[in-house]
Amino acid sequence: MEARAIWKGDLQLANHRVPVKFYSAVEARGVHFRLLHASDNVPVTQQMFDAKTGKAVPREQVQKGYQVEEGVFVLLKPTEIAQTDPKPSRSIAVSTFLPSTAIPPAWFNRPYYLGPDGDEDSYYALAAALQDTDRVGVAQWVMRKKTYDGALVSHKGVLMMLTLHHQDEILALDHVHADSSLVLDPKEVKLAQQLVAALEAPFEPEAYHNEYRERVAKLLQAKAEGGTIAVARAKAKPAVNSLSQALQSSLKAAKEKHIA
Repeated sequence: MEARAIWKGDLQLANHRVPVKFYSAVEARGVHFRLLHASDNVPVTQQMFDAKTGKAVPREQVQKGYQVEEGVFVLLKPTEIAQTDPKPSRSIAVSTFLPSTAIPPAWFNRPYYLGPDGDEDSYYALAAALQDTDRVGVAQWVMRKKTYDGALVSHKGVLMMLTLHHQDEILALDHVHADSSLVLDPKEVKLAQQLVAALEAPFEPEAYHNEYRERVAKLLQAKAEGGTIAVARAKAKPAVNSLSQALQSSLKAAKEKHIA
């Protein structure tokens, strides 16, 4: 089945326009359980209750409020909240281009594939330009009543948009930082380099799958067939006394794996 575009817009680069379609690049594949009444296995529904009286509150009697201090709320009507929505637009403003490594990894959020929407020459020319210059474009747009910031990148000859977190969402590195006074042991650095080299291999997407989801699916299949499944206990890891021992042990295991 052909993938369906979830949104359309125009990349705006100065006076040039490149129409594109957004496609989802990831999909949540978690396991979702239904809540059932234990006495008769009938699905139950969630309901809201008044914290003071304990009585059920109908959904139409619920309103939104923001707590400014203990017990004090600012009340907002749906029409008032709607007034803060950004102005709808199909324009994706690309403001600047940066080296591909300029944006720290913590800023990246969700990826989207971008497909051409009419002007294929401009689309593939832009993808090639980003690829050849090793650059990313910084963009901003409004999609479904929300303003997004993103990084426009080229991947295997096509465009992708990686949404970015906002600055106030990024935590400072105060608790994790490089120690400039630390003197590294050349022997341990050499062992680490050997370990990296021993484990070097091409990226294999099929090796990265949701093992928890697969175990749950297997359990559910067994239960559905009237059986059970045994859960194996994880083996305890042997204790190591130093970084050198840990690196040597890992290097030995990596070499044995490659030989096998």
